Amino acid sequence: MRDVLIDPLMNLDSYKKLNESIANKEFPIMIHGLIEENLLHLAYALNRHIDRQIIVITAEETSAKKLAEDIRAMSNYADVEYFPKKEVIFYDIEALSNQITHERLRILYRLVNKENIILTLSAQSLFDIIIKREIFESTTINLDLNSKVELGSLQNKLVQMGYERVNLVEGKGQFSIRGGIVDIYSPNYSNPLRIELFDDEIDSIRYFDVMSQRTINNLEKIAIIPSKEIILSEPQKKNVAENLKRDLSKYVNKTKNSRTSEIASNKFNPIIESLNENSELANLDLILPYVDEYIKSSVVDYFCLDSIVLLDEVKSIEEKIKVSREIRNSELLELFETGEVLNSHLNLNYDYSKLVKALKDKNIITKSFFLKPDEDFPPKAIYQISAKQASFYANNFNFLIEDLKRYMYRGYKTLIFSGTLERANRLKTQLNEASINAALIEDEDTFIQSSQVFIIPRSLEKGFEYENAKFALISDKDILGSNKKAKKARKKKVKSNDAISLGDLNEGDYVVHENHGIGQYLGIVQLDVDGVKKDYLSIAYRGKDKLYLPIDQMNMIQKYVGNDTTLPKVNSLDSIEWVKKRNKTKRAIEEMAKDLVELYAKREHIEGYAFSPDTPWQKEFEDSFPYEETEGQLRAI
Repeated sequence: MRDVLIDPLMNLDSYKKLNESIANKEFPIMIHGLIEENLLHLAYALNRHIDRQIIVITAEETSAKKLAEDIRAMSNYADVEYFPKKEVIFYDIEALSNQITHERLRILYRLVNKENIILTLSAQSLFDIIIKREIFESTTINLDLNSKVELGSLQNKLVQMGYERVNLVEGKGQFSIRGGIVDIYSPNYSNPLRIELFDDEIDSIRYFDVMSQRTINNLEKIAIIPSKEIILSEPQKKNVAENLKRDLSKYVNKTKNSRTSEIASNKFNPIIESLNENSELANLDLILPYVDEYIKSSVVDYFCLDSIVLLDEVKSIEEKIKVSREIRNSELLELFETGEVLNSHLNLNYDYSKLVKALKDKNIITKSFFLKPDEDFPPKAIYQISAKQASFYANNFNFLIEDLKRYMYRGYKTLIFSGTLERANRLKTQLNEASINAALIEDEDTFIQSSQVFIIPRSLEKGFEYENAKFALISDKDILGSNKKAKKARKKKVKSNDAISLGDLNEGDYVVHENHGIGQYLGIVQLDVDGVKKDYLSIAYRGKDKLYLPIDQMNMIQKYVGNDTTLPKVNSLDSIEWVKKRNKTKRAIEEMAKDLVELYAKREHIEGYAFSPDTPWQKEFEDSFPYEETEGQLRAI
């Protein structure tokens, strides 16, 4: 296996010894000298060189998410997942979006399958309560063409796994049964599954398109995973109900405030009733303290035995957990005093000692910039992998040429990340004109020699240099002062004149959400999310569906503009109705595009004007453009 992005690291003595210590199981291991910019590079290198799961735990949620994005942008070979933190909600809510839950379950399935991925997550995610790995595995339904299916038994198991029976499958976590046809949308698949039965034998298994309901392709075997992170049988629900009832009685008897007792009773008695009736709850967070311990676990339980757990700045993680604990403790006490939570909920807090205990038997590597061993993870081996930031050229091409010539003279292996293929071609031409023999490569499966300069159309947030390995990586941002990444699917951007503020909305106004369609704005509600009170826009959808949108994501909605005399038709969450409307609009735009293509075709036959060749200043001006050009702009250029 060759990988030009990381193979030069094998010339670094400390990196080779690190790999030897891993092979000899000399854990914990401490690495110091690394800068923030090349943590992603080390994680990717270890994953490729030792072919194991690499778990990177950061102090901040945003850092974990960005790390995964940057690794993905750096290499086409990177198999990286970001495990999002769960937002614990202590309010009784009728409907919650399961999008994050399903994403987490999909990743848990990959971990259960022992796939050698890079997983990034924040330390707070380790405290999220989920079912134990053994229950996840035993609950998963594995079917192939030789399997036999009893419909009644399958239906009961799917309901217990958290699936909702519907007439037409439109979203993940749903299933339908129509005669001998069973449709299931399991979170681990990008498309729903259709199982056709002949009596109790499986006749066919295939993917189908949720929009057209047409077959995509046939499958020989499938795995249907749980749709909820906590799975309870009917007896377990009754046990949870009994525990909750006991705690509620204790709270009511001890509180001196009758109003608070009433709030608690009105909130938790219906939950107790639903549990005793074996009904499903929208918000399982409220019953987590009352679930038996043998059912509960954390994502740590899903790590492979030989996985490498890389802790990014242990002291920062410890400090973050302590701060989060103080915030949540304050919020829980406030909720306790108002009857929103009971005694047992106060235990749903962060505890750094529990994190240390959970990770003690894992293959730990601690990363710290300074040489100061951690007391909780005392190292058996310490290595210095020194790196420094690359120079910042800010579009000064002469400085770049000087550095590249210096690298070549000293026998460096130099990689330049261009961001896009178009920019790579322009940069190659410029460097060749400056007597730098730079080669353009489009794949990492390449061998680089000393004094060679390669340009690769990938993205790197910031460049860095390993002096001892004579290996330099220069990012497009280092060169241009912009961060133009390789082309990916763009998110829809709201124009400034379409953006709205709270002052523009009145309760009862209709709004249009980018992903969910038309809903009715009900006002601002304050919810406790992960121990922090946040303001959310409450938006009602068809039925009892509600969406709670953080105020900082208001750019995802626009005020509905339509006929004042006719009320708009409100959409339903997790429905394909809005998607159909968007696709219909898309088809109309495509028709318009066809007309434009015909117009452009006519223009092709018109004689144009030949401009003079581009100058170096023109090339510099083009490269300084900080945004990704559209296909139309590139054709025009």
